[in-house]
Amino acid sequence: MLQSIIAIVMSIFALFSNWGHIIWPWSRPTDVITDRAQVLAIYRQVANANQNLDLRRVMNVTEYPSFIPNNWRHVIDMALLMDGDNNTGLPGNPAAITANDLVSARSETHNNGRTRVITLVPRDQTDGPTGAANNGSVGRTIGVLGADVTEVLNSIFNGIPLLGPMIGALGTLAVQVRYTNPRIELRVNTADNSIISADFSYDMLIVVPLLELLPFGDMRIGATYRRTTSFL
Repeated sequence: MLQSIIAIVMSIFALFSNWGHIIWPWSRPTDVITDRAQVLAIYRQVANANQNLDLRRVMNVTEYPSFIPNNWRHVIDMALLMDGDNNTGLPGNPAAITANDLVSARSETHNNGRTRVITLVPRDQTDGPTGAANNGSVGRTIGVLGADVTEVLNSIFNGIPLLGPMIGALGTLAVQVRYTNPRIELRVNTADNSIISADFSYDMLIVVPLLELLPFGDMRIGATYRRTTSFL
């Protein structure tokens, strides 16, 4: 009870602390930029100003193969929760992002120029079990599992009778991870480029050859880096 009250008080405090940066539904954007290279230049400035930002990656299954029963799904959900990791600064490799990594980019200001909203939509990416975390369009912009996909799969299926050992022995040898719907949304205080709120997300479709041969469906996992400091 006490923790809930403290959380509410802190949320109200954060709301009033950033009152001037709330984007009201009727506010009109100004200084709209859609040139990808120009938006990237702004994004890198924000990245440089937020090198100590704390973010945590959270993964959750958004679609299970039909053969996995509910009691196994609980085991998998807990494994993914434990596999979340922390990130300092903006994820990926902001300095290495190119305009060709993006489908679209947009920067706009609100509240008489006090708040900037940056939206990046990277291109989808397909990786294997030996990929690098900061390579590729999604890797450079958000960061991908890379070679950690084998460890994640093993932790997901560990403890599931029969299936776990089979995937550990065969499935990860040629596993593919398809990163789709990547998106970055930042709200920034233009006075000092400090981040008010941030959301880095994508969907992962994990394709294990052993399972792809079976008519049970795919496994989709959502991954999100998120930082929210006010009601925005």
